Amino acid sequence: MKIGVPKEIVEGERRVGLVPETVGRLVKDGYEVLIETGAGQDYNLDEDYEEAGAEIASNAEEVYGETDIVVKVAPPKEDEVGYMHEGLVLVSFLNGPDQPELVKQLADAGVTVFSNELVPRTGAAQSMDALSSMGSIAGYKCAIIATNTLGKYVPTLSTAAGTTPAAKALILGAAVAGLQAIATMNRLGAEVFAYDIMPVTKDQVHSVGGTFIDSADLEEEEEEDEEEEEYEPAAWRKVMEFFGFYSFVRPPEPEESEEEASEE
Repeated sequence: MKIGVPKEIVEGERRVGLVPETVGRLVKDGYEVLIETGAGQDYNLDEDYEEAGAEIASNAEEVYGETDIVVKVAPPKEDEVGYMHEGLVLVSFLNGPDQPELVKQLADAGVTVFSNELVPRTGAAQSMDALSSMGSIAGYKCAIIATNTLGKYVPTLSTAAGTTPAAKALILGAAVAGLQAIATMNRLGAEVFAYDIMPVTKDQVHSVGGTFIDSADLEEEEEEDEEEEEYEPAAWRKVMEFFGFYSFVRPPEPEESEEEASEE
């Protein structure tokens, strides 16, 4: 069986379906691996794949046409679907519900697709859990981009010119990506706050250095603010009240609306 890895053509996509280390394990198990030249971008070079035992193809058409299984990252484009042959197995992210036309094209071409984002997040499928690994990368990258965009020091920093307080970061959502973002901002020295609609994530947020914002606490504070405080005049005002000068003591009563008056 021959496995192919084409170069990703989506703008800004720098990931690759298989790294040389994985290729080496597949070749050891008896598979043939065909890699499109430049598929590894600037990090995994063609020479690294050849050293691992793979063959290098000159273009994507050769990869799709000569292999039984194609492993890639982003959903295929229309041109890529045109290269596919009946019976090909495609392993990639697909996001089928949002791309029904692409799903139909693949079905019409006789291609079998394993959509990575639909692999259940269970212990048995942990080694195939692409969403968690990509979510972790997204959380880390998000923190780095935010830090670069901020334009100031993130940690508390004392210099001859004075002290810069730590930046405050708010992370919305405490799943895989959120927890990684919290941990990264905490390591960078920020004061990190996080919120999630699931209170059970509170301990997880604290374990990676964040402060959990509990919606229940916020609701209690709002209720306390809404409660009217009973009026208690100051000592000299009590004297004025004793003599009947109420206008100097109590705040004016709210005027009765016309609707309330008519109802009465």
